[in-house]
Amino acid sequence: MGADALLRQAFAAFNERDAEAFVATMHPDIVFVPLLTATRAEPYRGREGMRTYLEDAYRWAAGEVVVNQVQDLGDVAVLHARIDVANDTGRVSLDAVYVARLRDGLIADLATLADLSPARHSLGIDPSRSIADLVLDLEAVPANVRVARRAAGAFAATVGYPDVPAVELAITEAVTNVVLHAYIEEPAAGTLRLMGRLDDGDVVFTIEDDGRGLLPRPDSPGLGMGLALMQTQAAEIAFVGPPQRARGCEVRLRFSRAA
Repeated sequence: MGADALLRQAFAAFNERDAEAFVATMHPDIVFVPLLTATRAEPYRGREGMRTYLEDAYRWAAGEVVVNQVQDLGDVAVLHARIDVANDTGRVSLDAVYVARLRDGLIADLATLADLSPARHSLGIDPSRSIADLVLDLEAVPANVRVARRAAGAFAATVGYPDVPAVELAITEAVTNVVLHAYIEEPAAGTLRLMGRLDDGDVVFTIEDDGRGLLPRPDSPGLGMGLALMQTQAAEIAFVGPPQRARGCEVRLRFSRAA
């Protein structure tokens, strides 16, 4: 089943309140960061977590998700939808964009990318909670470089950043560095986390790992073009490693609309 059919099947089951059909579209290791989460701070994980999500969603609000378009990008799909929501504090109709990562023909990650501050306010959602953030945990293997690039590009496009190729190039280099270097001394590949958020109109991405904590040095004889490419594409770049972090490294990339 392709991404379009799979995602439409999932949201049709959601609308019909068919929990088992909805959960059947999810990978056993699904991580879901939903749109309408008023009090929960953590994603829903696994199929049991998805059942809990349905209970929370149906208890908190009544609504329907209308899928308008699914962009199939291979391992990643971008879904554009219209959501009609009503609860005790009001009724609102809003647009939402999701990025889904597929694995084994099932939905393995699902994250909401739309920034819906007016809707949050009208529905009584805590305004301090950001629902525009992208959070994607991936195994640090070569195949996931493409997944991270596409997810970052989709996020940038969703929030209206004009130079999506610059974002994709810089993210590709940053994630490639994690794949090649972070866990080279480990018996198995570790995890990388890609995060995206808006900050005063700028788009900020963070790539984290829990590897050996090797920071790039411009004078390194083995340094390729990755650092230079990131510096030419992003308005700001920063690296955080030991001793600020107990393990691993963090790369922060800021893309400014004013640049």
